[in-house]
Amino acid sequence: MQAILIKYIGPTDTKGSRIKATCARGSITIGYPHHASDKDKPLEAVKALCAKFAEEDKKEYGTNSKSFWKTTSWAIGELPNGDHCAVSI
Repeated sequence: MQAILIKYIGPTDTKGSRIKATCARGSITIGYPHHASDKDKPLEAVKALCAKFAEEDKKEYGTNSKSFWKTTSWAIGELPNGDHCAVSI
């Protein structure tokens, strides 16, 4: 099992706000999900990371493999610095 760290990245002169999800296997950065509620924003980053891993698994193991990343549920909590952490349940 891997914990996923979700971090808000503020806007720059050339890019808007983003969210980065990182774990031991890899990371992904997505545009800030303005459409989602505050409690669901970290989950959007986790879903994007899971979709990335599912696609990698599909390429590596074929279309018949069962992907953990597509079927798991997540518990997400906020860290003291404002970042979030997700773990599978």
